[in-house]
Amino acid sequence: MSYSTVIPGLEGGPLLTNHPVFIKLLPLDGYMRPGTGFSGTPIMVQHGTGNPNSSAASEARWLVDDRASGSQQSYHYITDDKETWVCLPLNEHGWHAADSGGPGNMRGIACEMIESTAVWNDPARRAKCIENAAEIMGRTAARKKASGPEQHWAFNYMLPTNLRHDCPNKLRHVYINGRLAWGIYVERFEFYYNEEIASMGGKPVPTPEPATPIKAGDRVRVTENLNVRRGYGLSFPVIATLPAGTIANVGNDPDGRHAVDADGYTWINIAFGKDSGWAASSWLEKIAAPEPAPAPTPKGKSFEVLYGPIPVRKEPGFNGKIIGEFSVGSKGKVVDGPKQMDTLIWYLVDGDVDGWIPTGILKAVDVA
Repeated sequence: MSYSTVIPGLEGGPLLTNHPVFIKLLPLDGYMRPGTGFSGTPIMVQHGTGNPNSSAASEARWLVDDRASGSQQSYHYITDDKETWVCLPLNEHGWHAADSGGPGNMRGIACEMIESTAVWNDPARRAKCIENAAEIMGRTAARKKASGPEQHWAFNYMLPTNLRHDCPNKLRHVYINGRLAWGIYVERFEFYYNEEIASMGGKPVPTPEPATPIKAGDRVRVTENLNVRRGYGLSFPVIATLPAGTIANVGNDPDGRHAVDADGYTWINIAFGKDSGWAASSWLEKIAAPEPAPAPTPKGKSFEVLYGPIPVRKEPGFNGKIIGEFSVGSKGKVVDGPKQMDTLIWYLVDGDVDGWIPTGILKAVDVA
């Protein structure tokens, strides 16, 4: 049996699923539900509730009706072996990844999978719970052109070990017939992702390229006092107001875009000082660029991991495959970088594992 549901904020019309989906949205209050969009291409983030006695329906009541007992948290989906509840529109970010203004919160589409003892001790119910979560997340990823899936664990590694969230716990640690549950989940996620892509005609609808003479690599001047926002669109918060005459550089965001049309404006991704954000092109003019100076590099400098464990990735950015991790006190040398990706600065290091790790605002390593 299939179910058809119009999910708020999800493009493409009603979503067809193999399990029922119910809507119970948080009120727009600026606290649990800030009402602002994603800061870039969404990332599918899988969680586990950690509650041995709950269901998806009871978790939705606690989140929405009981206001999460006063805590600031919000997520898009809650799923068990019977159903999925939608508590946040799919075009708004929530608070779920414990990374403050990082990509987990600001770009994550979150699903809380039930981890009740009754479900996970019953092989049939456990399998259906994994299947339902993989289906809602995989189909949503196809509609939203999202990356992932990622574990919540991937977004809070900068915290001390005793504060880090081992989440989704069941998917990370339970083996089913010799296979880790996470591997089963990812396999089913990819199945539903591909099935949804096929139902959409083989590929998502392409986003048209904005018509603007300003290109990545250009240098621009602000013509009037201008707000710079965290993302492209009027719903994103203002992070700076640049006075007329300010010079900025145009660059691509982590998803390779330097310009996006939204809310009646063409938004340009600009870097100014040590910050970057999106500004309306109507108040930017292109100017001649100076001769580029060679960028400094910390190649050959030593580092020591200050907080951890910290994942090491094959490529810079949160889409890079995790190939290992450094523990606190691990040492090595920087061999390449810096590269900016997902609002962070990344370095290629040679140590216990050779790969990319972030630094900068996370202050996870010292490359000085």
